[in-house]
Parts: sequence; C-alpha cells; structure tokens
Amino acid sequence: MNIMQVTVSRWGHSLGIRVPKAIADDLRLTEGAVIDIEPLDGGFVLRPAARVPITRYSLADLVKRMGSADMEPREIDWGTPRGAEA
Repeated sequence: MNIMQVTVSRWGHSLGIRVPKAIADDLRLTEGAVIDIEPLDGGFVLRPAARVPITRYSLADLVKRMGSADMEPREIDWGTPRGAEA
C-alpha cells in the first residue's frame, strides 16, 4: 500500500487523524477498535492492539457452578408473616 497523507484535526483537547477507508479495510479496523501508538524515530507507528482472549462459558458449565456451596442462598429473617406470604 502506498503512503497516504491525512490532516491532523482538533478533537476536544486532543488531536486526531482519520484513517482512510482503504487502510481501515486492509487492517480490518472498525469503529471502536483499540489501537496501540508507539513513538518511533521522530514519528509514530499505529498497530491494532493485541486482542485479550474472552472466556466463554457454556450454559452447562454455569449450571454446574450453581451447585457449589458458595452459591447457596442464605436465609434472611424478615420477622413474622403479615399476610399470605408464608
């Protein structure tokens, strides 16, 4: 890919650049993507941030954990019954 020029713009108290669509598509960047910025030799390098693996649980695993002693609800004494709740 060829070098592209972009304009630095004010964004609140910060400065921002727009990533051209061709580069965003090539790097699979989407809105909200997190990137790393590294100063390098009087310039900087932008890279997509390393993705943190997301732990996924199955419903069966979550149900198994519900049977553990730390998941048992404790009783709370709310006093004597006042209606038909008992």
